[in-house]
Amino acid sequence: MSERVNLLPLNTVLFPRGLVPLRIFEPHYLDTISRCLREDSPFGICLRKNNKSEVLMDRIHHVGTTCQLIDWGGLDNGLLGFLIRGKDRFTVYDIQVEEHNLWAAQVTMLESTPDHGPSLSSEFQDMAELLQKMLEHLKPLYKGKWLIDDSDWVFSQLAALLPLDTDKKQSLLEIDDVMVRLHHLRDEIRKIGLL
Repeated sequence: MSERVNLLPLNTVLFPRGLVPLRIFEPHYLDTISRCLREDSPFGICLRKNNKSEVLMDRIHHVGTTCQLIDWGGLDNGLLGFLIRGKDRFTVYDIQVEEHNLWAAQVTMLESTPDHGPSLSSEFQDMAELLQKMLEHLKPLYKGKWLIDDSDWVFSQLAALLPLDTDKKQSLLEIDDVMVRLHHLRDEIRKIGLL
């Protein structure tokens, strides 16, 4: 089923149920967020590619994530800061540039993100413990219930927080199976010496 979403091509990867703080200063990005708030419509985040192609579809990775705005406010540097939470993954198959350089995309949703994913297997308990340690230092940002027994939630939070390059994060986002995602993420964590 095709849907239209307003699209922000950014240098970040957003995972379903993951949190990302954004600092927005480009006027057309502010316009996109304002429009979505006014219309109560979703917007999507796609990782921008480092090229100057004339073809819009070549400027972004085609798998992205819809999001909801959790909080916003002014920052010390005068910019607006937004806290967004990822919702559902999608695939982009067409982009239009609308008035004021706003991007809109026709997308196909890949799956609906459940409120609670499969229980975390004991083989990934070390990842849950690592995440708990990280979240202890980020309590103001991560308010509410921590779902340390939820495989999707653990994956999304770790993938968002870890210092992985954006291409690696994008490849993790594009994996459909949660168990495969967890295995790949654990390999990356071991490479950087955190497990």
